[in-house]
Amino acid sequence: MKKTKQYLLIVVILLFGVSAKAQYSFYHEYGASLGTTLINGDWHKDSGAMSVLGFRGVKGGFIHGMQMVRERYSIKNSLDFSYISNVHGDKLPNDWVVNANKDLEDANGDPLPYKRDTDDEKKWADMSGTSMLVTLGSQIEYNFIDFGLYYPRNDWTPYVGAGFDVMYYHSSLSTTRGQFTPENIPAAYASPQAYGDGEETLPETQNGITTAIKASIGAKIHLTRFITLFGEFTLKRSFGDKIDGLDLVYSKSPDYINSINIGVKHVLY
Repeated sequence: MKKTKQYLLIVVILLFGVSAKAQYSFYHEYGASLGTTLINGDWHKDSGAMSVLGFRGVKGGFIHGMQMVRERYSIKNSLDFSYISNVHGDKLPNDWVVNANKDLEDANGDPLPYKRDTDDEKKWADMSGTSMLVTLGSQIEYNFIDFGLYYPRNDWTPYVGAGFDVMYYHSSLSTTRGQFTPENIPAAYASPQAYGDGEETLPETQNGITTAIKASIGAKIHLTRFITLFGEFTLKRSFGDKIDGLDLVYSKSPDYINSINIGVKHVLY
């Protein structure tokens, strides 16, 4: 009987111990973030730091996180809203611009060398667009240093993350030449052979839903025991080619989205 009571006591202690550990294994965080963003897609790559730092648009959102106490793993869920301005870079491929010497020959009957059509090239410069994104995402993060609530704890840690996003996009296009008609936009977009999808020309607006995978690197710091400040650089690869409003048959490549975020999270049990 005495041994039975001892066994029952051990079981009770274990059960309550496991229950207590399970209760405090995670704590929840809520917060907000603000940052810059850029789409690297068919508008072509911007040169220099613009394509890395992402100074073409702004984004903001709300955050829900789950941090493992005294552990190095955490989960961050987010709802973001982005507005991005799109313009063409200054390094357009030759095959995107009409050849002014097409079908022309020299005195010996040989084709003349490629020459950019100045009017068609100007149409690229006169064209611009915007993209609005609503993104629901989640990522798992690995903290390089133990980062938790309870002492002893570290006040900061670098981290890396990986995750998945679902994005709703609305893109619109315009030109300084007036109406968005075939004669006012580059030939590459005005040709159904170049654009495809059964469209006679490039649509002025597009809407849709797509998905993306992402990777992040950043750092977190405790401002107080319950408030955390973080900074993060994220690169996303979408599984679509229309987020920026452009979708050329001869330039089928996914849209990439860069962003830099700064945010604050507060612990809520």
